[in-house]
Amino acid sequence: MECLQKILVCMTLCSCLFCLSVGRSQNSPQEDYSAIQAAHDLYYDKKYSQALSAYLVLLEGPLQTNTKDLVRLNIGRCYGELGDDVNAIQFFRVLIDDKPDDSYATQAVYQIANLYAGRYQYGEASQICRKLAEKYPDTKTASIAGYLTAQYLYYGQKYDEAIECYRDYLNNYPSSPYRVSVIQALIRIYGIRREYGKAERLIQDQLAISSDDIRLLEQLADLYKSQGRRKEALELYQGVLKRNPGDTNLLEKLGELYAESGQQDLAIEQWAKIGSGSNQYYRYQKLGKIYLANQLYDRAIGAYKAALDLNPKYTSLYIQLANVYKIQGAVNKVVETHMKALNNVDIGASGRSEIITELSGIYQGDRRYRLLNDVVIRIQSVLQLDPQNAKMVLALAEIHFHLADYEASLDSFRRLRDLYPADQGQQLEKYAQILAREGSASAAQFYRAIAEFYPGSHLTRGARVKLAQIYQKSEKWEEAIAVLQQISTSDLSILLLLGKIYLHGLYDLGAAERIFQQLSTQRLVYNLQQKVNLLIAECYILRGRSVAAQSVLTPLADKYSEFQLRAQKLIGDSYLFNAEFDKAVGSYKKVLEISKSSSLSNDVLDLIVLIQSNGDFEKLPLKRYFEAVAATRRGEMGMAIQVCRGVIEEFSNASIVDDAWWLIAQIQVRQKAHGKAIESLRNIVNISQSLIVPEAQAKIADLYMLKNDSERARQNYASLIADYPDSVMANYARQQIDLLGKK
Repeated sequence: MECLQKILVCMTLCSCLFCLSVGRSQNSPQEDYSAIQAAHDLYYDKKYSQALSAYLVLLEGPLQTNTKDLVRLNIGRCYGELGDDVNAIQFFRVLIDDKPDDSYATQAVYQIANLYAGRYQYGEASQICRKLAEKYPDTKTASIAGYLTAQYLYYGQKYDEAIECYRDYLNNYPSSPYRVSVIQALIRIYGIRREYGKAERLIQDQLAISSDDIRLLEQLADLYKSQGRRKEALELYQGVLKRNPGDTNLLEKLGELYAESGQQDLAIEQWAKIGSGSNQYYRYQKLGKIYLANQLYDRAIGAYKAALDLNPKYTSLYIQLANVYKIQGAVNKVVETHMKALNNVDIGASGRSEIITELSGIYQGDRRYRLLNDVVIRIQSVLQLDPQNAKMVLALAEIHFHLADYEASLDSFRRLRDLYPADQGQQLEKYAQILAREGSASAAQFYRAIAEFYPGSHLTRGARVKLAQIYQKSEKWEEAIAVLQQISTSDLSILLLLGKIYLHGLYDLGAAERIFQQLSTQRLVYNLQQKVNLLIAECYILRGRSVAAQSVLTPLADKYSEFQLRAQKLIGDSYLFNAEFDKAVGSYKKVLEISKSSSLSNDVLDLIVLIQSNGDFEKLPLKRYFEAVAATRRGEMGMAIQVCRGVIEEFSNASIVDDAWWLIAQIQVRQKAHGKAIESLRNIVNISQSLIVPEAQAKIADLYMLKNDSERARQNYASLIADYPDSVMANYARQQIDLLGKK
C-alpha cells in the first residue's frame, strides 16, 4: 500500500506542476483564486466536510479546465473521507469518462480502488480495476487499472490470479514505469510460495535483457541465500560488491551469510566495513542495529557512540544506545545517556520529548517516582554550575511535568522564557495539549501560562481560545467571556464564539443577537456565513419567528453540506416551539434520514419520544412545557419556573409533569440553588414512576457532592443501586461511591 501511496503522491505533484505551467489565455474564465486556495487549505487541514462545501460552491462558478478537474478529484476525495462512497465514485467516474488518458483520470482510478482497499476489500478493489481496464483499453486509465488489479490480487493473497495479471501487464505494457515494480512483486510471490525455480528463471530472463542490472544480481543472490545455496550467493554478493563497495545493504547481507555459516569473525569483518573510515553517522547507526540484532552488545555500544561523535544532537541515537544499556541491565548508564541527550539535543528538535518518555518508562510505581526525583537532583546539580543552560531548564520542567508537579513545572517554564525567548511558548503548549487531551483541570493552568509568559507570541490567541473552551466545557461562562474579550474584537471567529456562549451558556438572547447581527453585516467566508445564519435562525426560533427562521434554514437543509443536519434539526425546533408537533416530528425524522449516528440524531430521537409519549390533555401540557423551555433559553428563568409550576398544578396527572420538575431543577442548579434543586428532584423520585427516576436520584446525589455533603451523597447513590440495580445510572453510582471511598 505504501508503494501505491507514493505513486499517487508523484502523480498528484506532476498534475499540479502541469496545472501551474499552463498559461492563462485571455479567454480563460476568471477564477476566484483566494476561494480556491481556501478550499485547498481546508482539504489539507483534513476538514473534509468544510472543504466539500467550499469545493461544491467553486464548481458552480467559473473554473479553468485543470482547476475544475482538481476540484472534482478533491470533491471525490472529500466524499470518500466522509464515508459517502456513492458520491465519491460518481465524481471519480466523471473524471475518467471525460479524459481517460489524463493524469487526473489515473488518480481517480486509484481513489476508486482505494475506497475498497482501505477497508482491506482487495477482491472488490481488483474487480473494479479490472472493469475499468476493460472499459478504457489502450489508455493511461487502463495502464494504472491493470497494474492495480494485479497489486490488489497480490495483497489479497490470490497469488495465481496475481501472477497471471502481472505477466499480462508485462506483455501489454513493456515500457510502463511500473514494470520494475511488477517484476519485484512476481519475485516476492515466487519466494513466498517457495517456487524458487520460477523466481530464478524470471530473474535470469531479465538478466538476459540487462546483464549489468545490479539490482537483479542482488535479488538472485538473495534467492540463493534463502535456499541455503551459500556458495552461489557468496559469489554473487562479492561480485556485486566489487562494483558497489560502499553498499551497506550488501555488506549487511554478506555478513549475515557468514554468520549463518558460523563464521562470525568474517561476518564482523564485513559489517565493520559499513562504518570503516566513514564520516556518515547513519552508517554507524546501521552498524549498531546489526550488532544489536546479533547480540554483540559491546560492539553495538561502540557503533552508537561513534555515530554520536559525528552527530551529537540526534535524539534517536541516544535512545538506541540507552536501549542497549537497558538490555544489559545497566540502568545508571541508561540515565547518564538520556542526561547527555537532554544536554545536547536542541530545544524543539524532533524527538527530544521521547527522551523524557523513555526515562519515565524505565520503572513503574514507586521506583519510577524515585528515579525521576533522582534525575531532578542531577539536573539541578548541572544548573548550579551552569544556570543559563536552557536545555536543562526545559528538562527540569519536563521531568516535573511527568511527576505531576505542575507548579514546579511552570516555574521552570517561566525560567525558560527568560533564557530562551525564541521558543515563544511552543514547549509549554505541547504539555498544555497533553493535559487537555487527558481532560485534566490543570490544562487551564498551562494555557493561562502561555498567555502570561508570551503575550506577544502567535500562540497566545490559540491558548486563550483553548482556555475559553475549557471554561465553556465546565460552564464557567463569565470566565470564558473574560478570556475571549482579551482577543481583538475584530477577530470574527472569536465574535462567533462569544455569541454562542451568550446564546447557549448564559442564555442572554439579546447579547447573542447583537453579535450575530454585527457579524452578518461583514464579508464572511462561506462556512462562517452559514454558521452565523444558523445561529440567527436559532434566535428567530426563540423569539417565536418561525417563518423567518425557516426562510434561512430551508436552503441549507435542502443541500448536502456540513450544515444540512443542523439546519434540518432547527426546522424541527421551529415547529416544536410553535406547538406544531406533527410537523416537528416529520422534520426530526428527516434528520434521522440524513444521519442516524450523531449527537443531533440522539437529540431528535429524545424529542420524538417526548412528543409521542405526551399526547394527553390534547397536548396542552406539552405546549406549555415547551413555552417554559423557550423562556429558559431566552434567559427568562422566573417565567419558565412559573409556567412549569402552572403545568404541575393544573395538569398534575399529565405525563409531562416529571419533565417540568426536571426543568425547574435545572434552572435552580444554574442559579446555584442546590437545596431547592434537590427538593424539586425529590418530587420525581418520591411520587413518579417515570423512567427518569434513576437519573433524578443520581442528580440528587451529585448535588450533595457539590454541597460537600459526602455522607448524604453516598446514601443517595446507595439507594439508587438498591432500587434500580440494572439501571445504567446504577453503574455510575457505583463509580461515584468508589471515588468517595478513595477520597
